[in-house]
Amino acid sequence: MNGRFFSRFGFENSSEEWWEFVVSDRRWIQRATPPSSGRIFASAVGCASSVYLLGGRYWGGTETSQYFYETVLRYDLSGDKWSVAGRMPDGGCEHMIAFYHGGSLYWGLGQREDGILSDKLYKYRLP
Repeated sequence: MNGRFFSRFGFENSSEEWWEFVVSDRRWIQRATPPSSGRIFASAVGCASSVYLLGGRYWGGTETSQYFYETVLRYDLSGDKWSVAGRMPDGGCEHMIAFYHGGSLYWGLGQREDGILSDKLYKYRLP
């Protein structure tokens, strides 16, 4: 992503923070917060203009219910804003692979909410 580095921080159901590391200044800059919290074991992939955050599990500690995220979130690099890009078919997964190639976003494999390993790989042609 043209020398830009991003990281997500958060713990259990506390707010998730999105940060960019500026290599030239060796400092972190806080960016727009993703529209979800408690998301762990998600996958992320970057392309020229966006970062995509896929799936993962909501984890709010041992006293809360858990569920798997089915959303695909898109972070716009130039606008510093998040949007929902879509939903994952067949429900959410965690521990997936994700990558960008030839104008398309790919994701899959991982583990479903029922504990079964997924053998599917999805392709989404980016607009």
